[in-house]
Amino acid sequence: LTNSLAVICCWPARAPVQPGERGISARAPGRRPRARRRLRPLRRPRSALPRRRHRALRRTLLHRAVGDLAAAREAAERALAHATEPRQPLALLAAHRLLGELDTDSGAVDSAHQHVTEALALADACQAPFERALTLTALAELAPARGDRNAARAHLAEARTICESLGAMPT
Repeated sequence: LTNSLAVICCWPARAPVQPGERGISARAPGRRPRARRRLRPLRRPRSALPRRRHRALRRTLLHRAVGDLAAAREAAERALAHATEPRQPLALLAAHRLLGELDTDSGAVDSAHQHVTEALALADACQAPFERALTLTALAELAPARGDRNAARAHLAEARTICESLGAMPT
């Protein structure tokens, strides 16, 4: 199962941006600052709320990587709270998926299943296929803990199909 997970975890492949695409002019010396000014709102949100949500999600991943599951859970719950008011479905999806993965790691199978199925429902509602593939991978990690290895294989097969249709490459 873990060998299959390594193949699924991937990002969509994208072609490099060429000069003149997406509203950015060729790299003439006098035109670069204007292009940077146009891209600045995309890099830094004006509201503090998206920054707090992203910071909480990053802290969740950091604490999980270090092995501090209690701090990771606290950061994930904070991200869930930030994504709830105002309602931001993609942020809710990521927070529920992370909470499900943390519950899977700690052995809280019922709570993990509830969070992951909520994330899967949000991925379907948002029509976000890559997020659905990531959530199916989390559901596949949870299935053996619930005693259903065949469901894990089915979830991984569906995630692989989604990744292949998106042109995602393993990282």
